[in-house]
Amino acid sequence: MFGKLFSSKNFILLIGGILIGGLVVGIYFFIVKTEDGKKNKNVNGEEVFTELNKKNILTSILFGGNKVQIDYSKSRKNGVAARFFMEPGENWQGSGFWDRGTNYEGATSLGIISRAHDTSLAFYDFNDKIDFAKVKFIDFYLKISDLSALENFQIRLSGKNADDFYYYDVTNTQKEWNFLRIPVEQFSRQGDNSAFNLSAVSRLGFKIISRPNNVALVNIDQLIIENDSSFLNDWNTVKSEQLSLDKRNDQTHLMLRSLTANDIVTLSSLPGVKDFTYSLKLSPQTVSRMGLFFRGDFKTGAGYYFLLDGKDTNSWQLKKMSQEKANWIDIAKGEIANNTFKNDKFYWLKVDANKDDITLFLSLDGKKYEPLYNFKDDEYLKGGIGAVIWDKGYGLFDEFNYESK
Repeated sequence: MFGKLFSSKNFILLIGGILIGGLVVGIYFFIVKTEDGKKNKNVNGEEVFTELNKKNILTSILFGGNKVQIDYSKSRKNGVAARFFMEPGENWQGSGFWDRGTNYEGATSLGIISRAHDTSLAFYDFNDKIDFAKVKFIDFYLKISDLSALENFQIRLSGKNADDFYYYDVTNTQKEWNFLRIPVEQFSRQGDNSAFNLSAVSRLGFKIISRPNNVALVNIDQLIIENDSSFLNDWNTVKSEQLSLDKRNDQTHLMLRSLTANDIVTLSSLPGVKDFTYSLKLSPQTVSRMGLFFRGDFKTGAGYYFLLDGKDTNSWQLKKMSQEKANWIDIAKGEIANNTFKNDKFYWLKVDANKDDITLFLSLDGKKYEPLYNFKDDEYLKGGIGAVIWDKGYGLFDEFNYESK
């Protein structure tokens, strides 16, 4: 009996069954039991960063301790519910007007004026109702001409019959452009019509009231309604408001905006990497420096900066914030001949780091990379990697690809 059981044929079948069973169990624990968006360890003790969707199917990020790939155009297709550029052609109604003299992006912003305690309301009617119960937050820029003249500024979510609505009163603003992120869960309810709720919003409005004997002007620009906040888990940031999802030409990308003196974000799954190849693509939306950050610390700013000088330029630079010398060091700079960076195109930046030997590359199509500069420096041999933007600007970023050596 034992001889038959352990014949070569049966032994092979037995071993095959054990291997297949082990593989099934391993896949189950890797895909089903792995915590969504968390760092876990494989059998070799290496950190593995995964992102699972609601059906527990691996989506855009994986990959042993060797690779990380993030492409928001694929993984966050429905991350933006609506995007407004506040330009003529968007069908805003009510008391608003297109202000060509004051704008954060593009040629105009939406202006609203209230005189002598009058109520002014500008609103937009969606073609299809938006389920704001699934919306995480509303991002926009706001500028108030005279804070002392404004009594109330309110955001409203309603149906076409605006008697019942959800509202949020905006306070604690500054005179210049303010970036505001309003979580929908913080809106209050006005009215008790059971037929209306956050799942049936068809109108977005902005209401202002000036103080008696005053004139109040507000301007609104770059408004994004976001369904997704989980993308923030991908990044280490000083202020999470630095990051939004944005949609252009039906493609979702990451927006990085400058809100502080040195706005850096680093990949949370890669807290300290040594030798690697890392690339990203970016589209400069403003005349401000932006690019790739590597072997650094997002809190202190120490590290290396591979920067493009922004829209309508053709120049790049490499800088280092040195802890040894407690100062900025300009390592290199140059120009891209016969090219100007445009805000409707993407450009690919790549760094190859091997111990103290570092090479920078640039691509205009994401396929052919041209070497820009090679240097040796051993102050930072490991650190975080990510993206950076300066000069109060903003840019679009995507296709973050890391591979360790």
